[in-house]
This record gives sequence, structure tokens and C-alpha cells, in this order.
Amino acid sequence: MSLMPEALRILRDLPSEKDSRYSEKDAAVVVRQMLKVAAECHLHGLVHRDMKPENFLFKSSKEGSPLKATDFGLSDFITPGKQFRDIVGSAYYVAPEVLKRKSGPESDVWSIGVITYILLCGRRPFWDKTEDGIFKEESTLNFKTGYPTP
Repeated sequence: MSLMPEALRILRDLPSEKDSRYSEKDAAVVVRQMLKVAAECHLHGLVHRDMKPENFLFKSSKEGSPLKATDFGLSDFITPGKQFRDIVGSAYYVAPEVLKRKSGPESDVWSIGVITYILLCGRRPFWDKTEDGIFKEESTLNFKTGYPTP
């Protein structure tokens, strides 16, 4: 799969396309870049709080183009020892800590994990018709057994 700007549009639409998924090699390229973006933000004292496919763009259409994060509207500064108490972000990508009103920079890493799951499996790890249903399904995950299997 060519990693062009339309790749993230395709990523956004993956759950609706049957058997659409990235190869492990292509997913690794994208995920590595997303993790670098998150690490850079966190290093500079910023948590994004809304990491999702739509908020990542490739700088150009050239193969190997760097990935850029967009939409920092929900971002906030990290204060050591402070946890965020508001519920923000997009339903499918919100970390359980956000739903418990005790989140920090780790919530960005959770969101990237959900994106990784979608890239590799071609579907969301949980689903419901409503945002509340998604939150309920996510909050009842059993972390001893891990993500739902495809």
C-alpha cells in the first residue's frame, strides 16, 4: 500500500470497508510516526487529547513523507501530578482513563493503540450505535484478556 495523503482518508473509512487493513510493515511506518508525534508533544509538555486518523496528515504525497498532527483544539499543557478531569476526544479513541476522569499523556498512547488495531484488523475494537454505548462498551473491557480479537 502506498503511504500517500489519501491513506489516512482510507484509514478513516476502514471500518466500513470489508477486509480493508494495512500490512504490518505499512502499519509500522504510520504508527511509528504517530508515536514520535505524541512523544514530541509530551516532551514539550503538551497532551493532544484527540488523536484519531482525521487529525494526522502526510506533509506531501511523496513516499515516506512525514506525518503531521493537526487539530490541537482539545490539547492542554501537562502539569506534573495533575490529571485531567474532563471527558474530551472522539468516542472510539478515548482512553478508559478519560472516561474515569483521571487522564494524562497516556491517553494519547491509548488512542494510537486503537488506530493501530484498526490498521491491522480492518475494524474498530469496539462498536455501538451511540457515543454512550461506545463508552459503556469500552469501560467494560477486561484488560487481562486484552483487546477484542477480530
